[in-house]
Amino acid sequence: MNKAFEQYPWQRLRDGFLTLQCCLNEIIEAHGDNDYKIPHINKAKLEREGQLPTSIRVTPKIKDFDLPSEDDGDDDDDDSLSTIDPMNLTLTED
Repeated sequence: MNKAFEQYPWQRLRDGFLTLQCCLNEIIEAHGDNDYKIPHINKAKLEREGQLPTSIRVTPKIKDFDLPSEDDGDDDDDDSLSTIDPMNLTLTED
């Protein structure tokens, strides 16, 4: 299994995580629904042009997404949630 992992092209992993981040944005835009189309950002073309991003910015609509608060359990809006860490896919504070 380790050999298969080491031989797997890192570019495919990178592209998969970029697609995942785009999908997460679409889920936010759809207010948590799964009724969205998988976005295409032309990764191959961007890579050839040297403009492929390493991560995707979180949509500004994240502020409208109702997330439960971790600290006190009440429904107060938390405007500090604005980015997604692509390595562990959790929201982080700026």
